Amino acid sequence: MSSIFDQIKAHPHQALALYRQACPSLKQSGECWQGHCPFPDHEDRNPSFTVYADGRFNCFGCQRHGSIIDLQQLLYGGTTMEAAHQVAEAMGLAQSIGSKPANKKEWIAEPFGSVSERPKGFDKASGHWCYHNAAGAPMVLKLRFDEDGQKRFEPWTWCRHSQTGAHQWRKQDGPAPRDLYDRHRLPKEPGGTVVIVEGEKTVEAARLLLPELTITTLPNGASSVAQTDLTHI
Repeated sequence: MSSIFDQIKAHPHQALALYRQACPSLKQSGECWQGHCPFPDHEDRNPSFTVYADGRFNCFGCQRHGSIIDLQQLLYGGTTMEAAHQVAEAMGLAQSIGSKPANKKEWIAEPFGSVSERPKGFDKASGHWCYHNAAGAPMVLKLRFDEDGQKRFEPWTWCRHSQTGAHQWRKQDGPAPRDLYDRHRLPKEPGGTVVIVEGEKTVEAARLLLPELTITTLPNGASSVAQTDLTHI
């Protein structure tokens, strides 16, 4: 069986979907895609972030470069192997690769309903939304930032270290398959009518206009269908 790195490298189109989640401003330019750099410490006023057809990226402004695994690690931390498994899971390759090996530095997501601390950058966000599990517990806090006419999103999760018991906010999404927005407000039994729109702001506006309908959205846009749990609708 080929390694996890080889399998990810063999799927550049799926990698592009992840790049577009991290960098919504990406637009095709010939065989490449270009947009504003997704790294929060780089104020990229002139698009300098490029994704190539082979699945690698390069930012001509901050000089960061590498694969989709490198991008995952640089944005969200963790080891290279942890980043690889996160990317494989988001690509839908987890089953073909096998389960994630035990990791002594595992961070485990926990509900943050009683947590007063907020993640880095919360006060500068132009909007924020909570993603709940089926029981109604808030599990992922999604922040929106509007910068130079571009919008950027950051998912944050309150995590506990499996070895030390320490808690901290980590800039990472929940594990795939991910819950729809306001999962706990959806019909209890499959088969009910559910309207899926684009974005949390659209959900809130649509609920005011059509309060009789159940309205939700995908956690990471239309490109994240494969990584979203739709079994309950």
